[in-house]
Amino acid sequence: SDPEAHARFLSSVEQAIRAIHQGDFQKVVLSRRKTVRFSQPFDPTKAFDALCKTYPTAFVSLVFLPEEGIWLGATPE
Repeated sequence: SDPEAHARFLSSVEQAIRAIHQGDFQKVVLSRRKTVRFSQPFDPTKAFDALCKTYPTAFVSLVFLPEEGIWLGATPE
């Protein structure tokens, strides 16, 4: 666990709450990033399938951008 990242996230939550109270937004969805290193070659299809099974009600996405790499995510939105 990264205490600095946690503090930044809490600060973002506070900013989002203020923005909602000021009428700037009706809803804010914050996200966090997790970078993972693998000891075995990464199989995007297996990872996507596992995420779908782990979070069956979430929107799961798998995106490849040549400049950025692979982005795998799940959101309740």
